[in-house]
Formats: sequence, C-alpha cells, structure tokens
Amino acid sequence: IPFGKLPVLEVDGVVIHQSLAIARYLAKESGLAGQTPVEQALADAIVDTLDDFMTLFPWAERNQDVRKRAFDEILTNNAPELLKNLDTFLGDKNWFVGKSVS
Repeated sequence: IPFGKLPVLEVDGVVIHQSLAIARYLAKESGLAGQTPVEQALADAIVDTLDDFMTLFPWAERNQDVRKRAFDEILTNNAPELLKNLDTFLGDKNWFVGKSVS
C-alpha cells in the first residue's frame, strides 16, 4: 500500500492511491470527467472546492466533545457560504459542468 494509506485502486498491476486521484481516474475512465479540457478543469475545481471544505473537519480528533463542537462550528459558519457559492456557480444550469452528469 503506497504511503501506508487507504483507499487504493489497482489497475493492470499498478496501485493508485489517494481518494481524489482515484476519483479522477474513475471519472475519466467512465466518461464522467467532462467532455472538454475546460469542462474537466471545472469539474476538478468543484471537487477541489469540496475537498477544501472537507479538510476543515477534525477527522482525527479523538475527544468527542471537541470534535462535535468543531463539526457544529464548521457546519454553522462555513457550510452556508459553500452552499451559496455552489448555488451561484450552478446558476440556472441543470449541471455544474457541461450538459450532462459529470
């Protein structure tokens, strides 16, 4: 297991690690990464934006009281802005990127 971390995906004997790298690989392989380089970059930007938000959470915190307070604070103070930004980006479109699911 590369770097001793999960998840991993093995493809043709090659082990791919890191969840976002795996997600991007699978999106490209399944035709969900966007139809053009610009659409692919926009899809990556959305994924990176969501990853930035997810890294705010203290996933490794063992003290449940501290963890709960931090989660509550992030969900109260940061989530509304993220959702507003995503809603603005989506606008009146049906899809975040392109004309189909990505």
